[in-house]
Amino acid sequence: MSTYPQDIAVFWGKQGNYERTLAVWIKPPWYFVEDLMGFNSVTLTITIASNCYQCKQYGPNPPKLLGADSTGTLVVQWQAITLADGGDGGIDGALLLCPITFVISSSTSRGYYMLFLSATAEADGATFQGWDQIPVAVTPGGP
Repeated sequence: MSTYPQDIAVFWGKQGNYERTLAVWIKPPWYFVEDLMGFNSVTLTITIASNCYQCKQYGPNPPKLLGADSTGTLVVQWQAITLADGGDGGIDGALLLCPITFVISSSTSRGYYMLFLSATAEADGATFQGWDQIPVAVTPGGP
């Protein structure tokens, strides 16, 4: 799996919700799986971290993700995903668009955070997994 953009900036001028869209590219496994043309389901788990070695925050309150559970984890699911044929007989993958919303409150701390993404794709009883991480800069300075 790959995600774009490779980094996210959230510039904010007032408290509110700030949406960004992730493009999640689900690739077929690197090894051959006969007749794999799609996945029954894809589950993407997203967590924003403020305590990783690359993170630096200037206060105790990281932004929250809209729709996240009490642990800060956001789960997004898709059903019946078809993998695209590259035209040369090879399977390229599937592009999934995933809007996420950062909730900025009056106490949100500016800083550098990390989105950790974990994907699980299921196809006919087989499970495939992938992961990625995206740095997030949160700072005042927008509308």
